[in-house]
Amino acid sequence: HILDTTPQQIELRAGDGIRELVFFNDLKPQINRIIKVDSSDLSKPIANAKFEIKAVNGSFGPVEMTTLEDGTISLENLPVGAYVVTELSCPGYVIDDAQRIIELHANDKAQFVFTNSKLPSLHLMKVSSDGSPLAGVGFQLSKIEDGSKYLDRTTGITGEILWEGLEPGVYSLKESFTVEDHILDLRESHVELFAGKVSE
Repeated sequence: HILDTTPQQIELRAGDGIRELVFFNDLKPQINRIIKVDSSDLSKPIANAKFEIKAVNGSFGPVEMTTLEDGTISLENLPVGAYVVTELSCPGYVIDDAQRIIELHANDKAQFVFTNSKLPSLHLMKVSSDGSPLAGVGFQLSKIEDGSKYLDRTTGITGEILWEGLEPGVYSLKESFTVEDHILDLRESHVELFAGKVSE
């Protein structure tokens, strides 16, 4: 509760009996819930997302907290004032980089909802000229803006490769080696990956 510092005065006279003074206390505000959900399914909570919570005037925090299995964080008994909630990390998802700022008054119960999209994936299917899946072919994937990092993979029995957990952006894809009885495809392909989507 919040301390009520307003003084009250009362005059006591002989014969008045018992007199009463009433002091009212407001509840300290609380961030009832920070809720973390998947943007593709708002009923799906996301656990292990890390947040920083702090009061703008420095009276609280900063503290780092992680969402529970139900995708929530709760905070009680906070000082009255403005608060900033910032998402720091969310494994497997693109971070919601929007900060949420809210003014908390006495008796308030605030709620923040953060939605995140999954990191993009790239699905590659390699086929021979007759349309059959081609196993044992190597590919080199690199993000255009950072061409020094390569994600090399080789097609499996189904002629497929799946890269998961990639950052959104434009990627370069090149065939690096092929099987003995086929000719190497020297063309370079560019593909843009978007949060929450699987590109092919």
